[in-house]
Amino acid sequence: MVLAGVVTGQVLSDLTGLPLTGATVQIIGGSGQDTSDNNGRYSIPSNTSHLFLSVTLPANATAGTPAMVTVEREVYLQSGVGTVPVDARMTPVAAGTSINASGGSLNSGNLGVNVAAGAVSSATNFYLTPLSQQGLPGLLPLGWSPVTAFDLRSDSATAASFSAAISQLPSQATLNLVQYSYNSHNWLMVTPNLAATNGSLSVAVPSIGDFALVVADAGSSAPAIPAAGQPLSGVSMVSLPSGASASGRPNGKAFPSTAMRPLSGAVKPVIALNSVVLPAPFGPIMP
Repeated sequence: MVLAGVVTGQVLSDLTGLPLTGATVQIIGGSGQDTSDNNGRYSIPSNTSHLFLSVTLPANATAGTPAMVTVEREVYLQSGVGTVPVDARMTPVAAGTSINASGGSLNSGNLGVNVAAGAVSSATNFYLTPLSQQGLPGLLPLGWSPVTAFDLRSDSATAASFSAAISQLPSQATLNLVQYSYNSHNWLMVTPNLAATNGSLSVAVPSIGDFALVVADAGSSAPAIPAAGQPLSGVSMVSLPSGASASGRPNGKAFPSTAMRPLSGAVKPVIALNSVVLPAPFGPIMP
């Protein structure tokens, strides 16, 4: 339990990098919630030291906008300070494809999913939505990197499994198919140690849900590859030496051209990747 803790952050469109208004940000299993404002900002007070946030934005028939893929963030709060999770970057669900009892296929870019005959008893809309590396439903543990990811859903429940064909993959990498669990709030191994042939891979997808092909870091500090059904575990955060420096350039999708100037600055010895802690009082937090 913490005293006077608050989680404050921002919801963005992963397609444009711009703020999203009207997203519901809720503490899972708790009563605290907020709605993102015109700047995509939200703020929720809480006395819970460890919590998960669910960020949702349903379809708006009046505005003609689709639902967004749900994003979750794990947060550790401290007393008397504000904690800023990694921005929730939301992806609109792709247009549906009607598939009947005879089966069919879904295609988007380098992704293809086959729906076998008998997966549904009558015509049902299926949706295949590619996800970017920043648009994943939950952050991967340290030591893992996404190669490609997608959200697969349907209008009605189905216990069917599917097959996916994915192209434009690195041929030399060891790939692992993982699925995000909204129940346990983590990534679970589906099929480890996959290899693409000539940049292409065919793999069984056990259900609808959110999936990613990921690679583990190499070297002595590489994370362990779990067995199927087990959660991904990460590696320890590495401290940078004092005096280290870095430079960067703003993303053109999120900044006007007049702001496109090179950035540079000193890096503190330890960088927290899951959240940023701000001392009280916590005033406006600017990007």
